[in-house]
Amino acid sequence: MRWLREQFPAPLQARTDADVERIVVRARTLGPLLGLEVGRDVTTLAEALVLGFGADDEAEVRRAVARERRTVLEGIRDRLAARPPAAP
Repeated sequence: MRWLREQFPAPLQARTDADVERIVVRARTLGPLLGLEVGRDVTTLAEALVLGFGADDEAEVRRAVARERRTVLEGIRDRLAARPPAAP
């Protein structure tokens, strides 16, 4: 949790510790369903969830062949991270 807060302070600044914990639990639950069981992949998924990973992103990972899912997920995370911040 602390690592996510350090890496993504802006998206998580208004989130409670319980909210961040739910993101981590969601990544741990969703990861294996997407064929992402390695800890590094689940961490990448948690990062993507912080940044706004949604249903379309999930579908994109599911469509990828198993050996490409990590790369697809990393691309989604990077794309989400590159988006300009939402206006207040």
